[in-house]
Amino acid sequence: MLLAGLAWVITVTFVRWPAPLYAQFGSNSTIDAAFFALAGRLVRGGHVPYVAFWDHKPPLIYLINAFALSLSSGGVWGIWVVTVAAFAATLGMAWRAWRPTVGPTAAIVGLTWVAVSVGLVAPFNLTEGYVLPVHAAAMLLVTRWSPLRRRVFVSGVTIGALAGLAFMLRPNFVGAPAVVMATMVIGLLVTRQVRKLAVWVIGVVVGVALTITPILVWLGTQHALRPFVEQVFAYNATYAAASWSARARSAFEGVAATSAYGTLLLPISGWVLALRRLLVRRRGATPTPVLLFAVLWLPVEIAFAAVPGRTYMHYFATLLLPFGLLTGIAACEVFAIIARLAAPTVADRWHRHVALVVCGVIAVVPIGRTLIGLRDSGLRGERAEQVDATAHYVRAHSTRGSRLLVWGHAADVYFFADREPASRFVYPLAMLTPRYADSSLVAGFVNELRASAPPLIVDATPGVAKSDALVPSLGSWNPRWRYPTSGVAWWTMTPALRAFYDYVASSYAAVDVVGPQRWVIYARRTGPEMR
Repeated sequence: MLLAGLAWVITVTFVRWPAPLYAQFGSNSTIDAAFFALAGRLVRGGHVPYVAFWDHKPPLIYLINAFALSLSSGGVWGIWVVTVAAFAATLGMAWRAWRPTVGPTAAIVGLTWVAVSVGLVAPFNLTEGYVLPVHAAAMLLVTRWSPLRRRVFVSGVTIGALAGLAFMLRPNFVGAPAVVMATMVIGLLVTRQVRKLAVWVIGVVVGVALTITPILVWLGTQHALRPFVEQVFAYNATYAAASWSARARSAFEGVAATSAYGTLLLPISGWVLALRRLLVRRRGATPTPVLLFAVLWLPVEIAFAAVPGRTYMHYFATLLLPFGLLTGIAACEVFAIIARLAAPTVADRWHRHVALVVCGVIAVVPIGRTLIGLRDSGLRGERAEQVDATAHYVRAHSTRGSRLLVWGHAADVYFFADREPASRFVYPLAMLTPRYADSSLVAGFVNELRASAPPLIVDATPGVAKSDALVPSLGSWNPRWRYPTSGVAWWTMTPALRAFYDYVASSYAAVDVVGPQRWVIYARRTGPEMR
């Protein structure tokens, strides 16, 4: 069953993102996956994050992609292999953590819950996918930890390093390491190990420094530390400034989406049972540190994932492991009841039968849905065909050393056309964010375009007539544009962007339409009107 779960994760990753066969990207947020790959290529080529390109994620995801592209000599399949390796490591560490904690049969039920739900959130080449093995390692650490251990310094260094890695993927990913730290502190205080607590704290500081300091030193030597702070912290403070009602709705919808295949009943039952075992302990029960960790982890991850107030499903990929752990706890309690009611040989047989039935019930819908989707849509989607057509056009109508501007969310055009961005704004949302975008930001963007003079501009918006486009069309200036069109607007048209639209109108002309989504190609004008 463990091997079957791993095989399913590999299969669903391939179906959603068939990179070993086709050079394309696919995930719950393909636009982000493509951008991270482009950022990895730029970093691999010697460019510096936050200087060569604007983004509000910490830099570890770029380094991971740069490493993956080095493995494949620039091929997308290298990123695919690293993504699958991250999932395999997550399942392996979860198995090692859960097997001694809830028993092998219950652990298989929890792993099945995680494996079949990966396709729901599809965090392929996203920060959420790469943080899963970090969270699994933190979970494995707490299941093997005891406040009575002598070498608490090593535990502190380990959890500190994991916290640093999680933070360098995204700041709100520190939930699992933070809960492990809280569990360890509570254990040391309850057992009155105050001297050990001081040593443990030193270890945590050392662990955090070991992971974060080299990255900060690298950014500092490249004069990227100030833009790193401005883009990752200042922008994210604005990005995450959501109302409490929006966060509550995001949390509700994220939990509902993440638990669609496994049903919410199993992990919620496990959470209630874990809380009860904490309050009323019995002989042979799950160790208290694990129970405390399981009870605290789920609400913390839900709260952290809901901070931005956005209902993107991949934001809630961090719920997979706590849901799986709690599902394993619930299954363990069911098997304990069976053991009390039946003879040992009969109970062992019933354990296997019940586990197979539960795993089959959890897996039947995602497997069926994936097979039906593969039958109806095949491996290649419309977006992949659109990007291919656009990249082919760019390669045919511009020289290799020329720059390119893609207006919209299509960093994969840069990647497959082998053209460097004409501006550090690979995607324009920074210039569309209320309370962040201003005239100086837009002026810098326009000045970069004037200096690089890209021969082609691709308008990769879904279409002029579509009112719910994530980015406004380049076809005409619309000062009233906003997204979403109702409720609180996440992005709005910045008045200063009128200068960009005027520059495009005076310096470029629409010359062609390519692909099934009919992206518009603008070519730079030549002649007296350019002077």
